[in-house]
Amino acid sequence: MKNRASDMSTGSGTGREIISIGHVVLNWNNEKDLQECLDNLRRLNDSFVHRVYVVDQGSTDGSVERVQDVFPEVTLVCNSSNVGHSEGNNQGMAAALSDGVDYLFFQDNDTTLDPALFTLLVPFLDENPDVGAVAPLVLLYDNPHVVWCNGGRIRWRDFGHEHIDEDRTVEEIALSPVTCDFLSGCGFLVRADTARQVGPWNRRFFLYHNDVEYCLRIGGLGLRVVSLPAARMWHKVSSTVRTYSPMMIYYKGRNKWLLMKEYGDRTSFAAFVWVHMTKAVRMVGQDFSLAKLKALLKAASHGVRGIGD
Repeated sequence: MKNRASDMSTGSGTGREIISIGHVVLNWNNEKDLQECLDNLRRLNDSFVHRVYVVDQGSTDGSVERVQDVFPEVTLVCNSSNVGHSEGNNQGMAAALSDGVDYLFFQDNDTTLDPALFTLLVPFLDENPDVGAVAPLVLLYDNPHVVWCNGGRIRWRDFGHEHIDEDRTVEEIALSPVTCDFLSGCGFLVRADTARQVGPWNRRFFLYHNDVEYCLRIGGLGLRVVSLPAARMWHKVSSTVRTYSPMMIYYKGRNKWLLMKEYGDRTSFAAFVWVHMTKAVRMVGQDFSLAKLKALLKAASHGVRGIGD
């Protein structure tokens, strides 16, 4: 990770400009994972200039102070409260674009990147102008040969969406590029010019499924989104079923309604309601509480009425 600078560096005696990549990393009270993430970014291939923009969402665990003390080269954007995943990405993106980066890499702070990642992703975008965004294969941090996401597909018949190749091993999947409907927001690369065309992340979504919405807008420009499984990153997600919080139930439920209303096929509305409400009931049923039930009903009410943040 290089020091932030307005002048473009040049490669080892080649006389050519080095491409700059702006890493947008959000943080909310997760100092331990953030430090590991930033340590990892320092070890990336130095064929590129890596500029890191940490957007802190009002952390009170010492995250900001740790970045200031240990990673002075990082650009910090500090919010007094959590403004959401979409707005946080917008703030980091604005700072990176104002610095003139060539590419943007949106990533979660609980991710680790292969040091040579961008020697694969950047040339792929350069060689495929019809591709608007590209992501590496996302593997489980705690089980590093198991796939979490190789891009995502949407079941248009009921507007469900799922990760491709989830729970398969690396050895079981092909290494050829996969054209997807969406990419996980935990890590994908876009050209700066493409980001300007797409515009800001949708603030109505706050968090959850905003990556799906962003990628659908890339598709609306006539560009593909692609997963490149030869490139690798690791994400700290659980491979087991987790208990959902009321906040998660609300935002996941509401935002699926918002997506369906904006991008779905109206003829599949009945299937959408059945599939997603059945799933939501199962989520509420895990360690049932009245708060979860209220979150589910609120999500449906706000989704039907098109209420977003």
